[in-house]
Amino acid sequence: MKLAIATLLLLPATTALTPLEQLLGSHAVATHFQHAAASSTARKLQPPGGGGGGGGGGAMGASMNCDDGPPCMAAGLGDVALTVISGTGFDDHVFSVGENIYGPFEAGFGATQDDILATLGCATGKGYVDGGMDTLAAESVVSQDCGLMVSLLDECGGHTQEYHFHERMTCLDKATTGHSDKLGEALVEGYFIYGMYEDVEAETLPELDACGGHYGTTPDCDWCYHYHVQSKAPFTFGCFGPNKDDTMITLAQCRALYPEFCGDGDDITITVEANEIMGWTKGQELPYDLWCPCYDADGSNVGTEPLAFESATNPHLQPGADAGEEVVEDVDEEDADADAELNLEDGPATTAGVSAVALALAGVVGLML
Repeated sequence: MKLAIATLLLLPATTALTPLEQLLGSHAVATHFQHAAASSTARKLQPPGGGGGGGGGGAMGASMNCDDGPPCMAAGLGDVALTVISGTGFDDHVFSVGENIYGPFEAGFGATQDDILATLGCATGKGYVDGGMDTLAAESVVSQDCGLMVSLLDECGGHTQEYHFHERMTCLDKATTGHSDKLGEALVEGYFIYGMYEDVEAETLPELDACGGHYGTTPDCDWCYHYHVQSKAPFTFGCFGPNKDDTMITLAQCRALYPEFCGDGDDITITVEANEIMGWTKGQELPYDLWCPCYDADGSNVGTEPLAFESATNPHLQPGADAGEEVVEDVDEEDADADAELNLEDGPATTAGVSAVALALAGVVGLML
C-alpha cells in the first residue's frame, strides 16, 4: 500500500496562483514535490528505523558521522552537501554559494497530491510513489502511472520553494575545457564533488566507484580521491570512500555499509516510462530496493553488474595505479640499505630498495555508524 506524505511545497509566488501554476511554477518545466518527513505510521515514506532519527536505519535522513574515517554512509534523504560555486539558472535565477545538495531519494508522495495530480491529468490514485526511490526513478514511475511526461526537477536538477539540488547541477558548472568545476562540499569535511566530466570539451566521463568517487587530477589537486556528478543515481554521494587501504569502493562493499537499507527485504517492482539514459522501455517492470544508494553498472540497486573499475585486471586501484598495474610501496634508501645488510648476514643478498605490495582481495567492509 502506498501512503501519502504531508504537503506539496510550491514555488515562491508574489500573487495567488492556480494549483497548476503552483505545481509547475512560472517556468512551467517541473512538478515540485516536497521532501517531507513522514509520520511514523507511513512506513514506506520514511527510511527503516524512523524518519530522521539518530542511529540505525533512521540515519538515512541525517548527516552521517564519519569521525572514524571512511568508508562510511552518506545521507540519502535531505542534506548531504552544500554548493561552493554560484550560477545562473532558467529565467536568470541566481544560485548562491551554499545552496543545499540533497541525497538521491524522495520521501514519497501520494493522496495528499491528488488535486494537483488531477490538474495535470492524472486519475485519482495515480502518480503515487513510495518513499526511498531516487528522483529519476520516481519521475519515471509518476509519468508512466499518469500516462503523461512529468518532471520532478527543473533543468538545473533541483526543485521546491526551499530549493535544493538532487541531480545534474548543470547551471553551476561553467567549465568549457579541461576538468569540470568543483560544485560542492559534503557535510562530512574534506569531500568535494565536481561536475560530470574529466574533460568537458571531449565529454570524457570518469570511471567511478560505488560511492561516486575516484582518483585523479582536478583543478585543486595533483592526485586525489574526489567525486563527480552522475546522470544516474546516486547522482552525487552514494557513500564516503575510499577504503582504509586507499582502494576504491566496490558495489559489494557499498551495500555492506547499508545492511538496514540494501538487501533488507523491502524490494518492490516499479513500472517505468521510457528513459534513454537508463535504457528503460515504456511499461518495463523493474525490481527496486527502497532506500539502497548502491547502484550497479546498469543503474540498478538490486542488480550485480560490476562497475567499470571493478572489471579492470586489478579491481582495487591504489592512488596513481593504472588497471592491471602492480602497486609499489616506496621505501626509504637508508631502510633499504639496512635491509640489504641484514640479508647479507643471513645469507645470499636479496633485492633491496623497493618491494612490491600485493593488493588485498575484495572483502566486506565493516559497517561504521
